Amino acid sequence: MPGTPLRCFPVDAAYFEFVSYLPKDAGMNSLLDRLLAKGRALAAAAGLVEAGKAEQAAAARLRASGRVPINIWGDVLLDGSDPVVRRVLTGKDGHESLLSFFYLNEILALNEVVKAIPAMEASSGWPKPATGRYETLRGATTDPQHHLSQEVLQVFLPAVLFFKLVGQRNTELCELGCTFFSAIDKMKICSSLLDARLDFGTIRCAAVDHSDFFLRGARMFHAGDNVESFLDYKDWSPATPHPFHLSRFVASYAVDSTASFADWMVKFGAFHIIDVINLEAGDFRTTNNGLKQIFFDFPRLIGQFENAGWHVYLNDIAADFNSGQRCAVVKMFGIRGDLDRKLSFAEQVRQIGGVEDLLPMERISEATASAAIARARDSLSAAEWELLAEYKRHFPIWGRPMRELRSMDDVNDIIRDPRGNLSLRFSSGQINFYVRQALGEG
Repeated sequence: MPGTPLRCFPVDAAYFEFVSYLPKDAGMNSLLDRLLAKGRALAAAAGLVEAGKAEQAAAARLRASGRVPINIWGDVLLDGSDPVVRRVLTGKDGHESLLSFFYLNEILALNEVVKAIPAMEASSGWPKPATGRYETLRGATTDPQHHLSQEVLQVFLPAVLFFKLVGQRNTELCELGCTFFSAIDKMKICSSLLDARLDFGTIRCAAVDHSDFFLRGARMFHAGDNVESFLDYKDWSPATPHPFHLSRFVASYAVDSTASFADWMVKFGAFHIIDVINLEAGDFRTTNNGLKQIFFDFPRLIGQFENAGWHVYLNDIAADFNSGQRCAVVKMFGIRGDLDRKLSFAEQVRQIGGVEDLLPMERISEATASAAIARARDSLSAAEWELLAEYKRHFPIWGRPMRELRSMDDVNDIIRDPRGNLSLRFSSGQINFYVRQALGEG
């Protein structure tokens, strides 16, 4: 076709722009219409194939884990009739919907505190100790779900101190399992507590989560921060000399063994990890939340860090029970040995006033890791382990029981039936439909 420029556009792009370069021939335009319609159909089919593959992969993960997350919304009827099920969310949707309620409450409370920081810092009553400042900032929000706990200080004071000492241009934040990336807000709060003046508009913040929904939320809630998002932790690579890793009950779902996790971690300069460890030898393998999970082999994990030249500090170890197994939750801070020596990091943490109990910074080795395991195991008597196991059968979430358990009567009191003639039997075909859909059964 002489004199007609050849230009290429996506199938669904500017059709009329392309047509304007052709002779005004009805037959030609009619043919082009049919060709483009066919192209659009093929592109749509390809998209459906990709979407189908993603759904099949999600269903395969659920079948492999032996669990389907489910979230049921409805009404319990006071006349004793069976509950009315209004909406059922399963699989990925079920998991995200519950976490959204929890973490949206968190991000709202933290946002209120972050917004209050400039005025608090400028006030004449701004305390000097970090703990006093934290108590003052907590007054900026009602915090209905108690997200502004002491754990914020336990995790983020040493994290911010690391950024301050190493220099914010030399490090970056990488959180595995970021949800809405509230870690940035907690870093901002603790930056104020330590006068660190960290700038998260320039500090690289890597949001890593297998949920695109949470990554979208992370970017939206931190539009002014330097956030990059990754669906797979293996896609992230460091851009600074001393990147900082953060994870809380996520690493044990993301990796397939203690050894592979330790191998991946050596690319960081420092880390804070909260996760579950096995009280017996080796990795313990189970499933939770529709995913495979391991309880880490703690001595092996610490041993691999040691062999790579790291110093690891244990700040808490607490007995727990999950998947029919005695276990423990650890909170630990790790830092490359050369950085620890250069910065006198552990000593600098100990000099933060008022946090000695939260941050004992107990140096741990492969040998003393076994002693810490024994300490956790022996922290409960046989009868107390039995009580914890029964409680966790009904409340299989991480952390200490909601109240002190002195006997099985205490457990029974927590789980006792509601008053009246209430039925809690769910006879709902909707549940059947959405569980089948999550498993790819059609």
